[in-house]
Amino acid sequence: ATVEGGEIGSAYSILVAFEIVPAWSDEAFKEDVKHKLVSYTLQYKLPGSQKTEEIREKPAVPFTSFSELTKCFQFASAVLMFGSMLRNSRFVKDASWNDIYNFANTSADTSNYSQKEFLMLIEQARAIYSKKGKR
Repeated sequence: ATVEGGEIGSAYSILVAFEIVPAWSDEAFKEDVKHKLVSYTLQYKLPGSQKTEEIREKPAVPFTSFSELTKCFQFASAVLMFGSMLRNSRFVKDASWNDIYNFANTSADTSNYSQKEFLMLIEQARAIYSKKGKR
């Protein structure tokens, strides 16, 4: 896949998320942690320069099961799934609003107001979109 970004200025950042589903077993993937499944090219210009710099990488992709991810990555995955469900993405066709809520709820930082508010958004979306399919 090719993802083209726009301009990113000072104090801005971008996050790109991909789910990689290997065609072989998880055990084979775990054993070959040096697998080069991904490559990227980053082009940029330094401030005040007209010359375009370029970085090309093929990072190793170690296998990590979802349950072994840190809570912040689990929560970020729930946010990504939420957006995908709102867009009726074919990539979340097997997911449910309950799945998303459970992932977010078990990984949310209860002292973080934004994360608690996100849990409420999932509940509202579940109420709205679950009715849509029952007509």
